[in-house]
Amino acid sequence: MDTINYSNGNVNTVSIQDYDTKPQHFMSESGRVINTRFTPENESELHAILEHENNQRKQTPVGNLKEHIESLIDNRINEEAERICSQMSALSKPNSPDKALFMIRLSDEFTSLATSLDQDRLFNILPYEDKAFTQVNGKKGIFVTVTSNEVEKSSIKKKILDAEKQVAKQQKSTSKKSEKSMEVL
Repeated sequence: MDTINYSNGNVNTVSIQDYDTKPQHFMSESGRVINTRFTPENESELHAILEHENNQRKQTPVGNLKEHIESLIDNRINEEAERICSQMSALSKPNSPDKALFMIRLSDEFTSLATSLDQDRLFNILPYEDKAFTQVNGKKGIFVTVTSNEVEKSSIKKKILDAEKQVAKQQKSTSKKSEKSMEVL
């Protein structure tokens, strides 16, 4: 049996087969998984678990660890930038204490894992020209602040980029269809 501990304090006990076939189900059910403990009921189940783990390790491709870690960092930075842009464009009016700037707090997950270089990279990929990372008196965390005209510009730019991506997708699908019809002829 598997004992799953979740970030919200819940504990769930399931069979190893159920967990292996539907891990996303158990993750979304009660939040983020903190840890999982496999407790075999007998010697044969222990042998099956160890064999299963061994087979999974054999199937794992050998790769470059440094490249893998770099891609994880890149993904984390890009996801944080997307989250910030999305939340920034959802704001209807400035929300800073002096009501002059739009501001969004960097996520705790990002700030706890990011180095100063990662924060610099995040700063550089945000699509705003007039932006700053700052701390706000009386509030915990690091915030991205942007002037109101920058948020308007970026939401317009985003709409244009989304439209361009949609047109490119349509052109690709149209060209693939025409290639298939030529093959038929």
